[in-house]
Amino acid sequence: MQALRIAAFVTVGFLILSLGHAQKATSKKPSTPLEEANARLLRGNYDEARTAFADLAKADPKVAPNCAIGLAKSYELVGDYAKARELLTEAVKANPKSADALAARANLLFFQGDWDDAEKDTDAALVMNSNHVLARYTKARLLRDRGKVDEAKEAFRWAVRYYNQADKLTPEELVYVSECAAEYARWIRNSKQFAFILNEVIKDATKQDADYWPAEQFAGMLLLEKYNRPDAIDAFDAVLKINPKAADPLVGKALAALVKFDLKDADAYAEQALKQNPKHIGALRVKAEIYLTAGDLPAAEKVLLEAKAISPKDSATLGRLAGVYVLEKKTADFDTVVKFVNTFDSKPGQFYDELAKVLEDRKQYAKAEEYYKKSYELRPVLSAPRTGLGMLYLRLGNEKDGRVLLDEAFKADPFNIRVSNSRKVLAHLDNYKTVETAHYTLKYDEKTDALLGEWMADFLEETHAELKQQFQFEPEGKFVIEIFNSHEMFSGRTVGLPDLHTIGACTGRVVAMASPKAKGLAKPFNWGRVMRHELTHIFNLAQTDYQCPH
Repeated sequence: MQALRIAAFVTVGFLILSLGHAQKATSKKPSTPLEEANARLLRGNYDEARTAFADLAKADPKVAPNCAIGLAKSYELVGDYAKARELLTEAVKANPKSADALAARANLLFFQGDWDDAEKDTDAALVMNSNHVLARYTKARLLRDRGKVDEAKEAFRWAVRYYNQADKLTPEELVYVSECAAEYARWIRNSKQFAFILNEVIKDATKQDADYWPAEQFAGMLLLEKYNRPDAIDAFDAVLKINPKAADPLVGKALAALVKFDLKDADAYAEQALKQNPKHIGALRVKAEIYLTAGDLPAAEKVLLEAKAISPKDSATLGRLAGVYVLEKKTADFDTVVKFVNTFDSKPGQFYDELAKVLEDRKQYAKAEEYYKKSYELRPVLSAPRTGLGMLYLRLGNEKDGRVLLDEAFKADPFNIRVSNSRKVLAHLDNYKTVETAHYTLKYDEKTDALLGEWMADFLEETHAELKQQFQFEPEGKFVIEIFNSHEMFSGRTVGLPDLHTIGACTGRVVAMASPKAKGLAKPFNWGRVMRHELTHIFNLAQTDYQCPH
């Protein structure tokens, strides 16, 4: 087992975080009745697994706690958290010195927001086994989400040290170690660890047991965090081959679809996930995101309240719910959520980051900027708020400040593909000609679009005058117009990814458009019609204070 501290990566042009599958792993052949029952559970044969666990618990009391854990997991996977909690409580009562049972219940109690009881179980488990990885992971999350950042940092670091010293860990332990190591790496800006976690720790887990799909699920979510959609989707598909009933990979695929604004696919995957687990808070948040995009705020609020009822202290859910209340102008409800968050988290940086994302997506840029800054002030260890603020500045046309933040973000994590791509776009724009008109700053490639640029400058001002008269309104300030010589660069400017399926986009302060002669386009198009369409967005959004559905 290699040490996490000696991890390294190779740069070829730019970095891509990936999980290779060059060495095909094989399913572990069960050698005991308990392993056989767990194998059925991993494969999604829940009824068979439950029968096997129940029969085995009666036949062999020594493995009864582990059978109870397996039974509880079978119910957790379908959203019956009450039944799972009941089974784990019975197991702890019957086996009060079982560190495994205590840690499993603590993990569930943490999810359900019963943090005081979760901490009691965690501490009790660690008395029985000071190296219990799940108990350590839950303890670290409790410290993190209560705002005890320094203590949490050391708690996550424990897993890295333990991995370096341990002779052999189970696949389950390796995944929990990976969760801790990834969080620690984010906080100390050590991006090298991400590649090592995927290519050593997670691969070790899958080599031991190819059916242990939580390893692939973790890999998929980490890859998606860095916007490596293709490899992330491969990982989620690998999970579904093992367990077609698993909701987690379906939620992962829904999130991957949202990155590309494929709302139809995202909704389909979320619905499939909810059929398998009607109380999957990740799937409910995807549904809320789809409603938000459609402008259906009451529907988004409803599903987020459902998610909150299931896991009351989840920062991602609470931040998004607070964002919906801002958009609905429900000040009292917003204040209630903020007050509630402050009762358990002294430094709710994650909450404000999620809130900012919701507001940015709905083009409430001033408020989004405020909350990104607040998130970072509360938790400087978080890189997401700085990255979010950098991307926000690009949307606002403030490329100077955006570049500074994205350069910092890239140094902290060069595997984030959106950050990497956005920096490349900014470097690409450095070679463009800039033309100032009365109301616009126009940028284009003089080598390929000199004639278009000349026409565009006049067209912008003529159309501006027409729209001003039509709407009896004129937006304040100057707006940035960028005409790209390649569709890939246009897509990168708009979403930080290379495959956006459109040719023009408006953020309210910036219009990006692929040139009719741009590389990557199958045929020319009417650039005047596209640009007029995007300028209309500028007027409509400004006139409605960005409330107009877009």
